[in-house]
Amino acid sequence: MANKKEVILIRHGETEWNKAKKYQGHIDVELNDWGRQQAGEAAKELANLDIDYFASSDLKRAKETAEIIALFHDQDVFEYKELREMNFGDWEGKTFEEIRDKNLLDFQKWIKDPVEYPPPSGENLKQFQERVLAGFNKVIQNDSERIGLITHGGVIMIFLTTILEMPLINYRKFKVANTGITKIDIYDNNYVLKEFNSQSHMK
Repeated sequence: MANKKEVILIRHGETEWNKAKKYQGHIDVELNDWGRQQAGEAAKELANLDIDYFASSDLKRAKETAEIIALFHDQDVFEYKELREMNFGDWEGKTFEEIRDKNLLDFQKWIKDPVEYPPPSGENLKQFQERVLAGFNKVIQNDSERIGLITHGGVIMIFLTTILEMPLINYRKFKVANTGITKIDIYDNNYVLKEFNSQSHMK
């Protein structure tokens, strides 16, 4: 019989930069009050599940969300630098409109083909994918049957694109909300997406 493991992917709660629609990337922005409330609601939603291992990005917004959720399970949180958001280079801290207005040519290239044209001084999608997969593979090496993994929207998008065997350029087809809950079953090396971006805890 195949070995089964469940991974629950959760995007971090809201930050002030999320609210202002700024690219965050590797900038270490903390949760705002609403983001902490979102994390608390997600924690209550997951409280009855037996989650025996918690992993998160090492950035504050993910780590704090993870700590709020893990508290309900009396578990520690293990940090993984590989699970950081994509590095947006020179665009971090800027809004979509600011980038478009001040760096139009690079922005148009990135919108058209993010695989070939990364943000200036940032990661390309292939580099981002390789980093995320390396981090994910580290996380699932432990013997836990159910893992809570708290990370970033881009990380979840690129991971789903990979396991669903979609072309990398299509990673933007997914939209992940703050504290959106996504569940994946792993049977040996086979991945099954069973729930995507649930926000029932915020209703």
